[in-house]
Amino acid sequence: MNESAEQESSNEDHAVPTARMRSATMCEKCEELDQKIAHVRRLAKAGLDELTLSRFAALIEEYERQKKALHPDN
Repeated sequence: MNESAEQESSNEDHAVPTARMRSATMCEKCEELDQKIAHVRRLAKAGLDELTLSRFAALIEEYERQKKALHPDN
């Protein structure tokens, strides 16, 4: 590899994240939100009072909204 190719390769390591990299990061965030949603759904199965269940439902809706915000084109 010549010197200019080495510099180019080195510069690529510090480049602005590509769309693919941003997409992968967003998917990681979606996975985290999916885990939170699953956790809240498990808690909701415990047969709690209506107020708590309605708060769980609102929390799930918020997590779903966050996921949609990460992928507005879907």
